[in-house]
Amino acid sequence: MSDYKIHWGLWYNYSVDSEQLTLPAFVGSILVASTSTFIAIAGGQLWSLIAFIVYYCRANPGEPHDGIHISQQALYKNISSPLGLVWSLIKGNIVYAGLESWKKWWKRRASPYTTRRKRRLCLFGGLPTFVWLIYTAAGPASPFLTTHPVYKGNEVLAKSQNCGFEQWNRSTSQGNIAFQKNSLRIASEALTYVNNCYNSTDALSCSVLPRQNLDYAVYQISDCPFGSRCKVSPITMETGWMDSHEDFGMNAPVSDRVQMRKQATCAAVDVRDLTTLASIGNGLFRYEYDLGPVEGLSENYTAYAVERQAPDYVGYNIQPYYAFQGVDGPWTPIADFNSSDGDVSLFVIQFGIIKYESKVTDPLFSATKPLNDTSFFTPDMPAGLMACIDRYQLQNPSGSIQTTMGSVKQVTGQFQKLNFNNAQMAAATRFMLPSSLTEMYNAVNGLGVAALRAQRNVFSSVSVGLPSDQWLAEARGWFETTLAMYQLRVVSFAFKDDSQLDPYMRLNLDLLTSQKTNITSDLESMCSQQKLRNIAKWQTFSIAGLAIIAGIGGGIIILSLAVEGDDVI
Repeated sequence: MSDYKIHWGLWYNYSVDSEQLTLPAFVGSILVASTSTFIAIAGGQLWSLIAFIVYYCRANPGEPHDGIHISQQALYKNISSPLGLVWSLIKGNIVYAGLESWKKWWKRRASPYTTRRKRRLCLFGGLPTFVWLIYTAAGPASPFLTTHPVYKGNEVLAKSQNCGFEQWNRSTSQGNIAFQKNSLRIASEALTYVNNCYNSTDALSCSVLPRQNLDYAVYQISDCPFGSRCKVSPITMETGWMDSHEDFGMNAPVSDRVQMRKQATCAAVDVRDLTTLASIGNGLFRYEYDLGPVEGLSENYTAYAVERQAPDYVGYNIQPYYAFQGVDGPWTPIADFNSSDGDVSLFVIQFGIIKYESKVTDPLFSATKPLNDTSFFTPDMPAGLMACIDRYQLQNPSGSIQTTMGSVKQVTGQFQKLNFNNAQMAAATRFMLPSSLTEMYNAVNGLGVAALRAQRNVFSSVSVGLPSDQWLAEARGWFETTLAMYQLRVVSFAFKDDSQLDPYMRLNLDLLTSQKTNITSDLESMCSQQKLRNIAKWQTFSIAGLAIIAGIGGGIIILSLAVEGDDVI
């Protein structure tokens, strides 16, 4: 993950609608200590002010007073500590009556004079006691009075560097290789992030992105989106409405925000009737799956797998294919795998010579055939296939206007119906441009078996076994990886390391040339408005909080100094 540079100084945080001050942790700790000291000084002066007010309100020079009143007035005027005042009041009453007499006096049945005396002691001793208790409770909390949020990972603003959308020159093999290397880097970072931060609490490595992980729901559906080929009920994984500001850190007022929902539907599929067996000698066969032509492949099949005895295959191997709706791509799927409202990914998982210590009844990894006279079990077929459909939906939260749930191309084509202002159009562009690079296909492409959770149970070519819903774990893992890739790509719009630049890549702020609205200036403004989180190196303070503390504390100190020399009797 990039080592993001942070803007330190003043900035406006639309999450709290106020100015914030971000400082390096060391400087921030000095500010916290200084603020705590200031609060302590102001608190001490506040008691001096309270004591003066009490003293002044009880001062009636023309009227006679008893000794207790005069003693209390003298104590309120001359003792600066509330706790010291309480102790002096108690000692004064003991001295006034004598210790034994005071004990008897306190316990005996009250006369009107005794009642008034007790009441005065409780009232004028209780006030400084209450103030002292407030000081005691507020002392440890004073460092947090200026911090926002209190301790949820400070929000900071990224310092823009190499801002813009990546535009790759893939007209040459070198450019295409550079693009693939960059895509693999992001996929690897996303997979690592998922392993550390999704369903985990690894604090340091998970404290940078605006949201640690994007929540989603999983539910089964009854209709198979791939003809009648689903081996079990398909599942749909769907996020809620993800907010450009709250979830992706695009710092903006409510009127300039957009929301997006991402969905993927997956199923293990049965393609036995689309499978042709081709002999490869020595009694072995290649299983050829005809699910539609693949660009650059002269054979009349989409993918293939060989039986486990073939010497060239060891362990799992996975090959992904994709077909974007409405766009010519490398794979043209047959009708059952073609979607009119989503982008399709196909995964062919070859089992090689994997064997299991126990039977596997999972529909994708089914292995129930005993291996000769051993206790192991081998896969029922040389490969398992899973297909997924990615869909998206955009919403204008200002008017709750939505696009239909559809493919990247379909949703992008509905921008105009959402009545976006220019800032919202820029945010929607940042949402949709990375979408075609963060689909289920991209979670696997290039990563190989590293993207396969079943591989974690394998030592050499032996697996301890798999649960009956392993296919669901794989689908969820890929979906989580797409979400992490999405987070990384959206944030990287505003910031890229110099090491991420490439001769075959240029940065562009105006890629959606089909849109009628010119949003280049709005995108440029967003370069300096990307929020992140950081709990280690930076501290963020509320300017309003600092101003309130400075104003109230300063007022207390000035007033206390103004009345300090008053000699009212």
